[in-house]
Amino acid sequence: MSKAIDFQEPESVIQAVVRAIISDCLEIMALPTGGPENLKLFENVEQRLADLSAAQLDSLLAEPSFSQIQSELIQARAKSWFIDECEIARKFLGSSVDRPLAEMFGDHIIEDAYADELNIIRAYEPSSIMVIGSGPCPMTAYVFRQAFPEVRIECVDKSAISCELSTELMRRSHVQNVAVRCVDACDLQSLDNVDCIVMALTVGLSTDEKDEIADIIRGMAAPGTVLAVRSAAGWGKAFYPVFAPQSQASKDAENIALSTGQRSVLIPIIL
Repeated sequence: MSKAIDFQEPESVIQAVVRAIISDCLEIMALPTGGPENLKLFENVEQRLADLSAAQLDSLLAEPSFSQIQSELIQARAKSWFIDECEIARKFLGSSVDRPLAEMFGDHIIEDAYADELNIIRAYEPSSIMVIGSGPCPMTAYVFRQAFPEVRIECVDKSAISCELSTELMRRSHVQNVAVRCVDACDLQSLDNVDCIVMALTVGLSTDEKDEIADIIRGMAAPGTVLAVRSAAGWGKAFYPVFAPQSQASKDAENIALSTGQRSVLIPIIL
């Protein structure tokens, strides 16, 4: 969890921490993306990022030598995350577990990991939800199915592998009435019949890309549709893309991330 700003923290200490993290990031970039060493180092650095003081995190994000490699790091993290999720999905599908998604995510995921997200979505009382970038392990769709049993849910992902794995995981887990479609979000024809759209963290790997995709969705969706975009926040801004609309919802979401140590938050917008 990010710590409160320590005004007594010497600049030399802050810079030493920043240099150590940048050194590890350069090592990450030298390793094969998605390999076990690369993934382990990413996880280790993320643990250190979560422990940074606010002053240390601000200094890291403002450091020119980090800014120069950040875009490549974000892309490498997204790729390694995807590879890891595919391996996890295949592992569970290759086991004899009857309900792999329940086994994968545990009994308390709705109450623990998704409480804030569910409260945001629940406030709009959707009758249909589309999850864009559902991935090979469809955690969001699985949680939504449990929380909103009467709501129509559709998963959209441009990766054929993601769609194949997620479809089989849901079939084996007895998750019903969740459609899966393999298509790029930018190629969707119409969203008139969807009143809530959730965009995953790694859909769009920069602020500009996220804004562009959100604008395309805005042009296809009916007025009043809720677009909920997962954005990096707090320490997550080092390795994950940020969606940064100038809105009170965005500010509230950032405050939640800073107070809880979350790497990302859901930012809702009424289209």
